[in-house]
Amino acid sequence: MTREDFAIERHLRGQTTTSARSSSGASCSRAALTMTSKAASLVDLERVHSGHGLAAHHGDVVLEYGDGAVVVTADEDRYIDLFAGAGRCIIGHGPGRFSEAVAAQANRLVVSRHTTAVAVGYVERLLSLVPSELDHVTFFSTGSEAVDAAVRLARAFTAREDVVVFERAFHGRTAGTSPLTHPVPWTRPHACTNVHRVGYPVGDKEGTTAENVLLEIRRHHEESGLGLAAIVIEPIQGTGGNRPPVPGFLATLSDLCTELGALMIADEIVTGFGRTGAMFVSPDEGLRADIITIGKGMGNGFPISGMLASSNTVGATSFSMPGALSSTFGGNPLAMAAAAATLDVIVGDGLAEAALTNGSAWLSELSLVLSDIPVVTSVHGRGLMIGVKLRIPPDSPRTRLLDRALLDQNLLVGVSGDMLRINPPLTITPEQASRATAALAAALASPGWAES
Repeated sequence: MTREDFAIERHLRGQTTTSARSSSGASCSRAALTMTSKAASLVDLERVHSGHGLAAHHGDVVLEYGDGAVVVTADEDRYIDLFAGAGRCIIGHGPGRFSEAVAAQANRLVVSRHTTAVAVGYVERLLSLVPSELDHVTFFSTGSEAVDAAVRLARAFTAREDVVVFERAFHGRTAGTSPLTHPVPWTRPHACTNVHRVGYPVGDKEGTTAENVLLEIRRHHEESGLGLAAIVIEPIQGTGGNRPPVPGFLATLSDLCTELGALMIADEIVTGFGRTGAMFVSPDEGLRADIITIGKGMGNGFPISGMLASSNTVGATSFSMPGALSSTFGGNPLAMAAAAATLDVIVGDGLAEAALTNGSAWLSELSLVLSDIPVVTSVHGRGLMIGVKLRIPPDSPRTRLLDRALLDQNLLVGVSGDMLRINPPLTITPEQASRATAALAAALASPGWAES
């Protein structure tokens, strides 16, 4: 721990203690104080015993339940959830139809390796929403599994090894996927080697251009002796700050990928299922994906992911063998029921269309309101996948103070280096979005965190 880290830790501890003593004002009850103390104790226990590692960065907040885009603590403190578990809670917390469908399936059949009506019904519905050539789907539990399978399939199909990925990408933290992620989460040898990283053109003055990225990919393909198996890209970067590339880049990248005989893997684990205003970004932006990975909001927080490909691609490899792409929990009836219920709400309630309309209005509002705050560089995004770029170093420990400033404004927001990630449930109302805008402005303009 550096001296600055230590000072911030001490500052946060002091803030937490003060908040526990005065969170309900001078007349706060002993019950509230006891509950706050209990919450702090639970967070301390998680810090010591859990490998999750997030509690130390997210303050002494212990959540009890949620309703739509709002989550509530044991003290009945209410927060607008602009993060939704990195976009997982896509139709909101506590939705009745979703909960009822999952409970009903849990009472019928939880796991099975055999055919079930709920699984077949979901597959048919899902495939009707993607390009017709993607007629094969395999289910997993996590995004990392889906991406790992996609890369293995691409290498098997092309009989090549090289994979191109992008700066600030996130594709997982397992041994097979962490080399695809930037920065790489760990430095020991990995199963997935022969990875070449290029810039991600977003149109900022300091960044790379689309033309230079395409030239770099072509140069690497020509100089490498292993051949390019796949290009893996998030159509809009998630963990990298909800950053869309410059217009036209995805379609041009597809052209190059086809020319080089590689497979295009679109990682739509964050962008999929209506978050950006389209069910999937790839076909909407001209990205002709040979493989699409899906997850996150797919099951409204229930662990499920998938890989979409063509049956011709899968059939040309050993992965066509029964069980070759199997996963312990992949495609179980309970997960299928959660995914089916989620999709019913997204399609039935027109949430993708609402995300486009409400997200566009909110993006304009945020751009206007935050433009006068010195620490804000830009506001960007599409639909309800919005990013705010900050004028701080990406590795600054002061982001922990920003986390606290946001919590003090009753907001849950994803802080990713020099970016804020706004991925609320698609059910967030315009009124909630406007309240969040004011709270965001207050937190970003607060004197404590940026000047520490």
